[in-house]
Amino acid sequence: MLILGLFQSCDEDTLDCSLVDCAGFPSIAFEIVLENENVFEEEVFTIEDLSLSGNFPQPSKLSIFEAILGDGETPILLLSSMDWKETIYDFNLNIGGEYTSNLVVEIENSPGGGCCGGIPFIKSLELDEVAIENPNSILTLNFEE
Repeated sequence: MLILGLFQSCDEDTLDCSLVDCAGFPSIAFEIVLENENVFEEEVFTIEDLSLSGNFPQPSKLSIFEAILGDGETPILLLSSMDWKETIYDFNLNIGGEYTSNLVVEIENSPGGGCCGGIPFIKSLELDEVAIENPNSILTLNFEE
């Protein structure tokens, strides 16, 4: 009898989705480096010096957070949006009016059904025409003066 109860609890119709932790909306993280120095750590640029142009999800948010990289915490730029759609975005990240990086982001939705169906995820990402193997990692933008 106990074995029957175990199989019944795995039935998709009776699955309690409040107990499932689905992946969140996609975000892209960057360390921005100028002349081998993090631009936020050295206060070369602030969040107000950054902007997006082109085809990007509206609304999008640029924010800075501390991530542990190497021996300590490093300020990282995070691009996030709750409005990613299944499409290809082609946009620029503009830094202080002096530097620009191009991003091409292909978004797909996870397969439907279950508790986590239909959630957008990054299928592919190109940064300055270079395919990124792991778009969920912290990307480094290196600029030289």
